[in-house]
Amino acid sequence: MKKLLASLTLGLSLLIGGAAMAQTPAAPAASEAAPAAAMAEAKPAEPTKLAAVAPAPAPAPKPPTDAAAADSLLQRAIALESSGQNAEAARLLRQAVRSGKGEAPGQAAKRLGDMLQKGVPGVSRDYGEALRYYDIARANGVEVAVTKSR
Repeated sequence: MKKLLASLTLGLSLLIGGAAMAQTPAAPAASEAAPAAAMAEAKPAEPTKLAAVAPAPAPAPKPPTDAAAADSLLQRAIALESSGQNAEAARLLRQAVRSGKGEAPGQAAKRLGDMLQKGVPGVSRDYGEALRYYDIARANGVEVAVTKSR
C-alpha cells in the first residue's frame, strides 16, 4: 500500500510539473540555466601549469682586478717569500700580475722575474719566463735593470 501511494505521489508530481512546464515555456530554460551556472561556479578551476625554471648558475669567482687587490696580493706574496714559502709567493705574484695594469702588477712581475732568474727553493730557474715577466714589468712602468751576462 505504501508503495502504491509513493508511486501515485510521484506520478502526480510529474503530471503537475509537466503541466507547469507546458504553461510557461521560458521557465524551463531559466531553471536549467541556473543549475548549470551554479555547477560551473562550483567546479574547481584547473590548476595553471607552470614551466619549471632552474635558477641561473652563480658566476665563477673572478680573481681581483683592481689596483688595491693587486697591491694586497703583492704584500702577501712578499710576506710569504720572506718566511720561505716561495712556491706560494710565486702563485700570488702571478695572480697580481694577471690582475691588471699599474704599479703593483708591475712590481709583482719584476719580483717574480727575479725569483725565476735566480731559481729559489720551491721555484725552479727559468730564464725565458724571467724575461717575459721583466717585459711585463717594463710595460707597467717599472724600471728593470739589465744585467750583462758573463
